[in-house]
Amino acid sequence: MPDNIHAAVHQPDSDPGALPPPDQGWAEQVAWLAQQVDLAATAQTTRALLRKREIKQASDLLRMVLAYAVCDWSLRQVGIGCTVLGLGNLSDVALYKRLRQCEQWLGTLLGALWLPVMQDFPPVTVRLLDATSISRPGSTGTDWRVHLSWDLGCQRITGIELTDAHGAESLARFPVQPGEIRVGDRGYAYANSLGPVLAAQGAVVVRINGQNFPVLDADHQALDLFQGLQALTPGQQQEQAVWLLTPPGCFPLRLLITALPPERAAVARQRLRKA
Repeated sequence: MPDNIHAAVHQPDSDPGALPPPDQGWAEQVAWLAQQVDLAATAQTTRALLRKREIKQASDLLRMVLAYAVCDWSLRQVGIGCTVLGLGNLSDVALYKRLRQCEQWLGTLLGALWLPVMQDFPPVTVRLLDATSISRPGSTGTDWRVHLSWDLGCQRITGIELTDAHGAESLARFPVQPGEIRVGDRGYAYANSLGPVLAAQGAVVVRINGQNFPVLDADHQALDLFQGLQALTPGQQQEQAVWLLTPPGCFPLRLLITALPPERAAVARQRLRKA
């Protein structure tokens, strides 16, 4: 990993509201995927596709999963799309039962695709951190917060802590090993969270926010994150070397910014206004 931090906004390659028809590259994608991993065999061994019935082959099941998870379709929309494309005639309930059996299969597919890539890199520990809030019956807010650290490579929990509502989300909540990579959402993107990890020679990957992220330019002058962003066109990416000022010190970071397409930007604005 060349730098300490990557902060990026995901940019899909296609319209999130459209299920690609067969003539737009799906057959080619399936053919390429089949060269990397046996879809049918892995679907059977992971019990994702034992009784075919309406779903005739593993590639059709994978397409349903992607329509639901990536295109963000409802179960009813996925069912209609499958009927139109001739993939099967399934009800909402039938689709739900099928998709909920695919977790292990998807993990197997991702592992098979990543293995050749990761063999070219030295071993690295990646830890995913997140927290969930718990409220007692009748409560109007958060009473407790459960903090979890997950080792992505070993697929196991490496840390868990229960705090009251004042226990903030922090990438530094659990001991840091030099060289490991810690991944968190924008709730972890503030100086007191990232500083101790970077000081311990760890690396971080976070989605940042503009309020609690005091970044500096190459001359260590305050940098306005929002300056010039309006000029970015949808899909255009801006990369910049910056410094993050934290209590343990000032650390070099790599900032990536990608402009959302108009429809996704509108959804994000609506979500923020509602919050």
